[in-house]
Amino acid sequence: PSSVTYIGSHAFAYNNLFTIFVYSPIPVDLSNEVGVFEGVSKSNCHLWVPYNSTSAYQNASQWQDFINISEMLPDSINVTFRVDMQNETVSENGVHLNGNFSDWNEPVAMSSSDGRIYTTTLRLKYGRTFEYKFINGDGFEWDKYEIPPSGCTFGPDHNRLITTGPNDTTLNLVCFNSCSACPPIETNHVEVAKTTVTPIIDGSIDPVWDEVKAI
Repeated sequence: PSSVTYIGSHAFAYNNLFTIFVYSPIPVDLSNEVGVFEGVSKSNCHLWVPYNSTSAYQNASQWQDFINISEMLPDSINVTFRVDMQNETVSENGVHLNGNFSDWNEPVAMSSSDGRIYTTTLRLKYGRTFEYKFINGDGFEWDKYEIPPSGCTFGPDHNRLITTGPNDTTLNLVCFNSCSACPPIETNHVEVAKTTVTPIIDGSIDPVWDEVKAI
């Protein structure tokens, strides 16, 4: 198990092992132990290690003696969902995510630090395709579910899709009810330049001009 932190000298010595499964991404330190795998065929015994940890085992004392080191694919990964609500009036019931990862029965509340970008992270099974939607409201307010265009959705209900890979992932930010990101928010601004001439505005001298500096 991944909780193992110590393996003593000769622990597996002269065992007729053909396969070893290790579940910790950090190899147990064997540098102070003697002959942990003594007598085990390092060319015939296959060592299986967690995903993305091959290099660690190839450089660890005694583990590195195994010729065949392979990675186990993860059972599940973290997926971060993001939606931009800048064009919406957000419901007092908040923004939610729902999908077939819970058979559409357990909507997940999304959080925001700025009232615009809402996110949530779920642990999903690796190697599966999931359908989902964002909701501007409670998860059981069916009329509040988004209906994105068919260009990025699946089926008559216009559900979004994700197929999980072996790595944790953050999905691209999309606009609510859209296949793409929201356009940038335009902000009005005034450019002010410093001058030695006091301007006359509407026939009168602006009394605050002397306090204005270049921006």
